[in-house]
Amino acid sequence: MAAKKLLLLLFISVIWVSHLQAERNIALCDSLYQIAMQHADDTLRLQNLMAAVSDISFNNPDTAFYYAQKLYELSMQQNFTRGIATALNLQGIMLEQSDFSAAIAKYKQSLKVAQENNLNLLAASVYNNLSIVYSLMGEYSVSINYLLELLSLAESMNDTMRMAVALNNIGLRYHEMKSPDVALDYFRKAIDYNLKSHDTAKYATNLSNIGVAFQALELYDSAFFYLRKAIELHRQNHDLYKMQYSYQALVYLYLDKNEIDRASAALDTALGLAHEVNDQYGILNLMTAQGDLLNRKNKNKKALAVLLEAHRLAMEMNYRSILVDVYKELSKAYRGVNDYKHAFEYNEKYIALRDSLQNIEKSKSQMSVNAYVKEKSDKEIELFTKNIEIQKLQLQRQKQLRNLIIVIGALILSLAMLLLHRYRYVQRTRRQLESKNRMITHERKRSDDLLLNILPSETAEELKNSGKSKARKYDQVTVLFTDFKGFVQMAGKMTPEELVDEIDYCYKHFDDIITQHHVEKIKTIGDSYMCAAGLPVANDTNPLDAVRAACAIRRFMEDYKQQRQAAGMTWFEARIGLHTGPVVAGIVGNRKFAYDIWGDTVNVASRMESGGEVGKINISHDTWLLVKDHFRCTPRGKIEVKNGISFEMYFVEEEGGS
Repeated sequence: MAAKKLLLLLFISVIWVSHLQAERNIALCDSLYQIAMQHADDTLRLQNLMAAVSDISFNNPDTAFYYAQKLYELSMQQNFTRGIATALNLQGIMLEQSDFSAAIAKYKQSLKVAQENNLNLLAASVYNNLSIVYSLMGEYSVSINYLLELLSLAESMNDTMRMAVALNNIGLRYHEMKSPDVALDYFRKAIDYNLKSHDTAKYATNLSNIGVAFQALELYDSAFFYLRKAIELHRQNHDLYKMQYSYQALVYLYLDKNEIDRASAALDTALGLAHEVNDQYGILNLMTAQGDLLNRKNKNKKALAVLLEAHRLAMEMNYRSILVDVYKELSKAYRGVNDYKHAFEYNEKYIALRDSLQNIEKSKSQMSVNAYVKEKSDKEIELFTKNIEIQKLQLQRQKQLRNLIIVIGALILSLAMLLLHRYRYVQRTRRQLESKNRMITHERKRSDDLLLNILPSETAEELKNSGKSKARKYDQVTVLFTDFKGFVQMAGKMTPEELVDEIDYCYKHFDDIITQHHVEKIKTIGDSYMCAAGLPVANDTNPLDAVRAACAIRRFMEDYKQQRQAAGMTWFEARIGLHTGPVVAGIVGNRKFAYDIWGDTVNVASRMESGGEVGKINISHDTWLLVKDHFRCTPRGKIEVKNGISFEMYFVEEEGGS
């Protein structure tokens, strides 16, 4: 019996092997399996069999399915629930490559057995597998629901590794639904856990995902920095599978920048890696990118051949998420060969599927996330209420203790023999209470200081008093952005410690400057610094406050540059942009609170920064109208910033009126 149990455990080890490992030695595995069945008491041979099976690749699903079925049969005979659930999960992985519906059915059977028998780690694996299948089918809201289940289970186990996996994959779903800002937030939450666990492989994956999000946000320098760093770590870890996805991201980054030759070189590298690890999904993705590249080179007939094959494979494997880009590129290719009928047909398919995946699924996903956040918030409020009740009971107990001391004091007057004893007892008790009160006061001050360092004082006070903070609309706020010129190039010349020290040095001075001018810091995004005047307490002076803060930042950067030049060191140079208008402000998230602002005003302020020049303060027409009587400004006329949109811009020269 013990030997058969060991044989079952042997097969369970197979499930934890990634289904993208090196090709299996099937003949060796089959031979060792027969030996293990004939000599079940030979522990050494069972261990050899375990090593052989662990080296099997899931590129041969029929053989892998056969061994999973053997595991299922043996487990059923012994009523070994872990083996049953593991076998069903393994069968689901095999079926993913040919039949999504059958794979989902196996996963759900496995999940039921795992849940009924408290097999939490196995349940976590199945949740993740289900989320992947549904994402490939383009059902992102269902995928995110399973990832939220995984996140909740990981939190209950305090399993930071699986928490990071869930957060990272939620970020990927939002990236696939074209919400890179939301995706970036989840990637950053995931990377915190991976840094704590020193998992370089998952850390490298997070870096790559952050690079992809920055690319979607059109912050190309930051995207390139993170992708190159990820590729370097993947190469050190000899992780060809993940390296090819980072190269895929580089292909699209170069395409966005219209650097065709570099895109073509990155595509060749990625295709070579994808074929080497036999990643069919990655190859299909790269076929779509190849079609895009050929369209850009006006080689539309060749593009059609590649894209029609990609379309056939995507339909065959039900990869709806890839079909969106395939339809888009097919429409371009047909238009390039003057076949407008098919071009129109595929454009209609592209729009319909895009709206379904990116709008409807995004809405469903956000509802699921909101419900999850609300449930967690309700639990935290309930816990907070219980803590208050406990504090009340403690205060009541202290009051009773003080009353007891008074009674004892009265008795001491009549009981002279016990006076000294009771006096010492009261003094000792009082000192203990005072020490505890000092500790409570000290910890409360630390908590308050930490909260004020994260949130504006008014918002922090509201959060402390009511347990929540409402979002507010402000009719006039001046938003200020700064960005360092050539950040990626500078980063490449500095060690990580030097880079962080320099950014920290600049940002600390920025913090001091904006505090002096009544401007509220919002956040930093890579090498971009964002703040706003006129909130959380509305005022009419915010345009002047923000521009004066910008002038002070400019003076600081000029002094900083001179000091670095004199020392023969490299230095940062900044662009500064401002715009005035309405925003909505409030707290986002339910952990690691973040005060943030939203609205078109933020976007325009960012365009003022990107449309400015190094060492200059670039402001919009709206801001100029409010500060022109106090500052001398140079009009720049209408400047095009993006997508054909133009804004009137002005350089602020100095204070003193127009």
